[in-house]
Amino acid sequence: MRIDADYCGGNLKILSQEGDTFYVAPDLRDTEGDWFYFNFRVIGAEGKTLKFDFQKRAVPPFGLAVSFDGENWEYLPHRFVREENNFTFTFKKGENKVYFAFSFQYQAARMAKYLASHPNIGYRILCLSEKGRAVSVLTVGNGPVRLAFSCRHHSCEAVASYVLEGILDAFSSDPAFGQKYSVLALPFVDIDGVEDGDQGKNRRPHDHNRDYIPEPVYASVKAWMKEVNHFRPAVAIDLHDPYMWGWENDHTFFTYCADEEKLLDKLSEIFSRTTAKSVLKHDPSYDLRWNTKWNCAKEGQETSANHFYHTFGAKIGTSLEIPYFGTARPVAGDFKKLGKDLLDALDECLHGAPEN
Repeated sequence: MRIDADYCGGNLKILSQEGDTFYVAPDLRDTEGDWFYFNFRVIGAEGKTLKFDFQKRAVPPFGLAVSFDGENWEYLPHRFVREENNFTFTFKKGENKVYFAFSFQYQAARMAKYLASHPNIGYRILCLSEKGRAVSVLTVGNGPVRLAFSCRHHSCEAVASYVLEGILDAFSSDPAFGQKYSVLALPFVDIDGVEDGDQGKNRRPHDHNRDYIPEPVYASVKAWMKEVNHFRPAVAIDLHDPYMWGWENDHTFFTYCADEEKLLDKLSEIFSRTTAKSVLKHDPSYDLRWNTKWNCAKEGQETSANHFYHTFGAKIGTSLEIPYFGTARPVAGDFKKLGKDLLDALDECLHGAPEN
């Protein structure tokens, strides 16, 4: 039997073992402080019952995300004996390789497979990362209204990638979107962290989403700033996932860049309606106003949303925080549906409600 994280996105430290109990922890690497991402696999445990103890709050309400092929993820709460700091799992016959992660995963290989099956989406290399990986931008649509989306400033926030995929899906299912909008998307700001399995949040020496400064540290941020400056979008939305779970973290919410943003108020209200029948719903009461809680400027550190709103003059510049789990057990399609719901809300916000 083997427990490891030696694959794209893998992250775990095995601290010790007592019989069939393993004491484990997220590998924080260059994280400033604490964070919670992990992603590991168990090989050769068929017929065994193993316990994994994190010794702190770590196991989500629906149990961990589980995959039997490393690509497709689901929540199987009935398979877990769960406490917040540990879980026990029995491996059935034939389950010789099982992946466990804090939440659904999404690495570059999935995006490559997605693009191969969606020829209407263009892509090109924007720059190379610090470790020599290609940082690609995506384009779709040729309409007059320009929308920019970015994702994975914090590499562990993989659920946001499903939402971006849902936004892109809408351009395949409804050609009218392509006639109204031109989209520029950066799917992996921190591609090195995505592939290496880093936390990414509060990265030392600098967080990617605090790098919108005159001389950015990261090549992807520097190139993206230049690209968006040329593109001049009406709307720039950065897709994120919040903290673990509980309170506002179980809901989608927008973060504001200024005290008065009437158009974002309008978008938020419409978004609550387009998500009304979806598993993942939006409630404007959870939106995070400017200078509230952690949503405030720090000297020498500017977020992408603030930068594109204040510097490039986007009509809407915001981050959308997407819950890792929500209040009802989600499947991957629910996060993709949220992307479509967001695009529908943007369409009504910018062009008015569709005629019945």
